[in-house]
Amino acid sequence: MPSSFDEDVILIVNMLLTKMSANFIPYRILPRDENLNPTGETVCGYIIFLWPGDDVDIMDSLRYQLDSLKDSESSQWEPRARFIVMVIYRDNHTPQEVALEVYTEMWSYYRIINTIIVITNQDDKEKSTHVSETNKYIAEVYTGFPYQGDNCGEVKEAILLDQCQSYRYPPLSQEVDLFPTKNPEDYSGCPLKIGSIGIQPFVYLKENSTQIYGDASLKVEGMSVQQLLLPIEKMNLTPIFLPPILNLTMDGYLQIVAELTNGVSDIVTGALPLFPALISSDYEPTIPFEFTSVSWFLPCPDASRRMEKVITTYSISVWLTMAVVYISTACLFSCLATYNTPHISNDSNNYRNINLSLYNAWAVLLGVSVPEMPKTWKLRLVFLLYVWYCFVMSTVFQAFFTSFLVAPGYEKKLETVDELVESDLKVGFNSAVSMVAMTMDYREIERFHYSRHVDCTDIEMCVKRMIYKRDVTSIFAEIYTNYLANRLGFGEEKKVLCTLNVKLMSSALVFLLPKGSPYLNQLNSLLRRGMEGGLLQRYCEVISFEARLESRNRKEDDERDALYFVFSVSHLIPAFFVLLVGYVAGGVVLVGECFLNCVLKYTNQ
Repeated sequence: MPSSFDEDVILIVNMLLTKMSANFIPYRILPRDENLNPTGETVCGYIIFLWPGDDVDIMDSLRYQLDSLKDSESSQWEPRARFIVMVIYRDNHTPQEVALEVYTEMWSYYRIINTIIVITNQDDKEKSTHVSETNKYIAEVYTGFPYQGDNCGEVKEAILLDQCQSYRYPPLSQEVDLFPTKNPEDYSGCPLKIGSIGIQPFVYLKENSTQIYGDASLKVEGMSVQQLLLPIEKMNLTPIFLPPILNLTMDGYLQIVAELTNGVSDIVTGALPLFPALISSDYEPTIPFEFTSVSWFLPCPDASRRMEKVITTYSISVWLTMAVVYISTACLFSCLATYNTPHISNDSNNYRNINLSLYNAWAVLLGVSVPEMPKTWKLRLVFLLYVWYCFVMSTVFQAFFTSFLVAPGYEKKLETVDELVESDLKVGFNSAVSMVAMTMDYREIERFHYSRHVDCTDIEMCVKRMIYKRDVTSIFAEIYTNYLANRLGFGEEKKVLCTLNVKLMSSALVFLLPKGSPYLNQLNSLLRRGMEGGLLQRYCEVISFEARLESRNRKEDDERDALYFVFSVSHLIPAFFVLLVGYVAGGVVLVGECFLNCVLKYTNQ
């Protein structure tokens, strides 16, 4: 048979659930000894019943139920929901002590701040014969205020909100707010421990800083840090920077998240992209404060050599056609001058001799005058057609020749991942970037053979290698490559890094807080105001301008290379090539004539 105490517990629970059903309030009963599955429901509140047993302490029961809720709901776990803890009290401690212990446990270890503890207890004053059994219990409602006065997150006492007596109607005062606001707008200078991870321009240490925990001389700056300092100054929080992790590796991210989960830090800033791995039951991100694109970066095509462009002005087929036209025209000149009439030709030997005809045709092709004009109408007609042909071809060539000397253009750009895989570029691998790619189910990175992998743990050195050695490609955020290019002295007018035609993904930078952090809503509100006011954009422009100023020690000659060049003998390679071909051809003819002369002498003998 159940005891009188157990019957009272069952009566209280049944009365509460009946009241909720009568008011059409949906609820879900979570069994104690059953594994729960996460659902897609939005949880607005929880009710937890605690009563002491023969072998179960109420605090052990509280921890078990909260752990079950947290594990079962996973990413849907909402510590900022409203919690009602009903303690069916039977102990030697006072209700206020029990309420303080319950609230401290829920706040310190589970970050639950909106909690009221309803403690039922038998009132000795009501143990009289004229009070019915149903009226012998009263309920006292307690809560805690972690940031009241100078508490700064520490709950020192449980505050009595109201008392509930069964003979009073309504049982609770309607003038009392059972869930008052516990997040003040002004935190009275409470400390905020900040963890940070990243590289310039996201996070960096000032030169006069020392990496000592909690030391005021630890000065951390950067784009992400500046965006965080603005709202926490408005909230009147005192920032305490922990030693930053100045690299982007998987181990670094795991370390910074572990510090956040274990309570070493209160918030994490830096190069934190918003991706699915940040959605967890232990921590949660703020709204994005900066957006950027992530792409495959590779060296931009190198400028084409001017003389190579000159040689390739016409295709090989056009050059061969011009050679055929030149030789055919010279032969036609000689034939028309020699066989014009059976007996007499008015044209001189300049057109009768095949060698002189070749010379005249070459002169017309180069645009210079010939020693003598043809006299017969047939030869003049052929000569005129050949002059028109050479004029058109030389005019087109000169136009392209001039443009190539001024702007020779660039080599072919790689546009797709397939072309990137088939190229000779090595691939820079970073453990953090690879993890994000795998999280986003991006498998193209696995197509590169292991022999082409290059360690990109030091991202700055990897980008510098991409700019100067031009033998590596990797995945980077556009905001970082633009900053580094400015710092190295490469502005928009001299582009050195290119991307594929298709962006890999769009990403956003966020801050990371423990699940249930009381700062989240205020941070989101202030971040949104800062974004609307353009404060971060202004700071980004300032650091980009400072980076360009630091790079002014580069040689001015490098800046003029894009507009001017020294015309040297190397630019006359095509002319010397044609001259060499002429010498070779003349030498071959000379050897042939000598050989023919020897053969004729030997034959005559």
